[in-house]
Amino acid sequence: MATDPRCPDCGVTMERVKLHTGDGLSLNVNTGEKKDGLLGSLGVNESRSVSPRMCPECELLRLYAEK
Repeated sequence: MATDPRCPDCGVTMERVKLHTGDGLSLNVNTGEKKDGLLGSLGVNESRSVSPRMCPECELLRLYAEK
């Protein structure tokens, strides 16, 4: 993400935070788009990593998919 997003409630810059799953795996979002080449022909979809951000004022947490 090129710029840090601002909180829609407070208007302050949201901070990067670390978000962990119970099994220690990273969060990803499945885009539903087929991968190119052989993997796509086998039914494998594209995925993007997730960037969690939290407002330091109201503690709103948002997840953004990285491009």
